[in-house]
Amino acid sequence: MEEYLEATSYQCNKGFLRRAGSDILPTKSNIAKRGVVKEETCMLCCSERETVAHILWSCLLAHDAWSVSGRNFQKSLCEAMNFIDIIDYLFQHCSREDMDLFATTTRNIWNRHIFFLHGGPFHHPNYVAKEAALSVQQYWNVALTRENESRPTGEMAQVHWTPPPQNLFKENWDIAQCKEKQRIGIGIIIRDFKGLVCAALSQTIEIYTEVATAEAMGALRVIEFCKDIGIQEVIFEGDAEVVVKAINKHDSTLC
Repeated sequence: MEEYLEATSYQCNKGFLRRAGSDILPTKSNIAKRGVVKEETCMLCCSERETVAHILWSCLLAHDAWSVSGRNFQKSLCEAMNFIDIIDYLFQHCSREDMDLFATTTRNIWNRHIFFLHGGPFHHPNYVAKEAALSVQQYWNVALTRENESRPTGEMAQVHWTPPPQNLFKENWDIAQCKEKQRIGIGIIIRDFKGLVCAALSQTIEIYTEVATAEAMGALRVIEFCKDIGIQEVIFEGDAEVVVKAINKHDSTLC
């Protein structure tokens, strides 16, 4: 179980599976152990003890939900298994996506049980399975979107900073874009030929644009920063190769 919990970033499933696998969900069997109730029979099927494995896995009404889940989760599995054994078995035989679907479906089965226990409707198996599949699909869509947004737009080579010639300065800058907040951030640092930091600047601009334009805006702020602090003999270095070459080619007119 711990292997799956470490592998997934689906936080809702992490907490629920940890409680289910540790057998601490408030089933009749667990409540009876504390002397709160004496009757341990499942209120849904009225035939077996209401344990975690029974409610989520072997109960006939849980079978209905699993049968329409679109996956053969229960194939060749023993109903007498503890729930943590079921998790570990499936982790060894299922893909990451299937494990997320399994975890979400078990959480929906448990929620259906609790809602019904407190007077709510008992949802149809199709509803339980479809809601689980939709939830997982939405989760993976968001995860892929975030991964794509955080991925560099071009392949980045490993860069090692080298000092400028004696009595010159080198100015490095970079930009970061935040589409959600519609802004860009600019970071600037100036070092001398000994590698000592002479000046630095961090600034946010309330605008969001294409990468090339953002890099050019960052370059403009770099030039303005040099003028503000009175540095003229400077070499510009950044990720935008075209912009950097243009600045260094005409640095005598820019500064």
